[in-house]
Amino acid sequence: VAGPILQEVPGLSVAVEAEAWNARPSGLADTVLPLLITVKNTGTRPVTLARQDFALLDQANRQYLPIAAVDVAAMYGGSGSGTAVYPSIGFGGSSGGGSFVGGGLGLSFGSWGSDTRDIIPLALADGLIQPSAEVRGFLYFPRPAPDSQVIRLVAILRDLPGTPQLEFHFRRAE
Repeated sequence: VAGPILQEVPGLSVAVEAEAWNARPSGLADTVLPLLITVKNTGTRPVTLARQDFALLDQANRQYLPIAAVDVAAMYGGSGSGTAVYPSIGFGGSSGGGSFVGGGLGLSFGSWGSDTRDIIPLALADGLIQPSAEVRGFLYFPRPAPDSQVIRLVAILRDLPGTPQLEFHFRRAE
């Protein structure tokens, strides 16, 4: 599916887009399923949004719950970029019968492992959405089973009683 899928209910507009991740780490979609969610409060009172309002189901009705952004970042070993300082010890010898032991500090500049700087800031934030305000961010789900050809994202917003659940259907690209 190209572009977002949009659904509207009284007081709320929700758009969901798959394959929208173009941040760091670039291979995030190989580990989790990032879905870009845009929620606009079209009503007259604040609406509370929580990650737990969303669930992913595959065609066998296996349920996948969103993973906290900090846990997604931890899957990659956390940090990302900057400078690392690590202790090092060297051993050496010579044919002259003497040997020496040395110590020092090593420096590593730039990135190591995977750069996860974007996972947490780009996540969909929990909290209040004021009237006419819009929030946008990613929800991270476990990758559905490989045999899942159709998945659906279900949203049940507790702050809007009587509102039908929203369902967004996606078909796996062949």
